[in-house]
Amino acid sequence: MHREVEVKFSISEPSRIREKLLELGATYVDTVDQVDIYYQHPCKNFAETDEALRLRENNSKSGKGIELTYKGPKRGGWAKDRVEIVSRVVDSVEMQEILEMLGFKTVARLLKHREFYMIRGVEVSIDKVEGLGDFVEIEDKGGGLDAVREIASLLGLGEPVPKTYLELYLEKFRK
Repeated sequence: MHREVEVKFSISEPSRIREKLLELGATYVDTVDQVDIYYQHPCKNFAETDEALRLRENNSKSGKGIELTYKGPKRGGWAKDRVEIVSRVVDSVEMQEILEMLGFKTVARLLKHREFYMIRGVEVSIDKVEGLGDFVEIEDKGGGLDAVREIASLLGLGEPVPKTYLELYLEKFRK
């Protein structure tokens, strides 16, 4: 099983984070526009089980890609730690049709603009999430949790935001 270990912070000045990353020697990787469509299971409530199913479309200068991701329940702790299984998808529209035919319902559609950087075995993304604002996510890519903590500290980030973008979106826009 693959694990996702990451931490998210709300920020007000993305340019300051970008400058600090470059000062620290981070390598710019790519800028990506993402469309995330989240689904609700037909037989169980993902909000209660703390799971997620997401279809993501990635568009960048380096190419396009589509992936279906399952995320398991989060473990407690400073960083979000959960099972994450990702599979490439050939056709977004057909995958949406399959999911809908199986009874999955669309819960939310989030639009993100992300800049990716790598430093000391962690991936740092500066995110602009439509309707939610600006964030930094720091994800372990081999550096370990200590490296995630170190980069967060070096960037001068405050308290982590424990909620996912989906949770923040539903809190703000659910009627």
